Amino acid sequence: MGINAVLDKEISDKVLVVDDDPDFLSNVSYALKNAGFEIVEARQGLEAVDKYGEYKPKVVVLDIMLPKRSGLMVLEGMHKKSIDELPYVIMVTALDGRRHEMYAKSLFANEYLRKPIEMEKLVGLVDTYFKK
Repeated sequence: MGINAVLDKEISDKVLVVDDDPDFLSNVSYALKNAGFEIVEARQGLEAVDKYGEYKPKVVVLDIMLPKRSGLMVLEGMHKKSIDELPYVIMVTALDGRRHEMYAKSLFANEYLRKPIEMEKLVGLVDTYFKK
């Protein structure tokens, strides 16, 4: 898919969940599906960029530490593919440092959550962003 096709595509009603931990990915996807959201999954950074371009999700739940491209690089890539509208981004990580959090927020991440995450809180945040 060329970049013009991505730029012309409107934001969809999907949630892109990106994490290389299969247990975390399946738990988040399960919780969000049970709450009525349509889910698209990716397990590594390059796949996340491709799926973002293909589906243009309204919300992205994005891990920072990913193979093949970090979550922060994925977020940078979303900026390059979206001129007018960015998805709501909920960064999730096991990292404790403030440096990553500050960088994520400079890239307009809406939330920065540290694992382990309460699924009710995550589902509530996704629901809040879908209502905006």
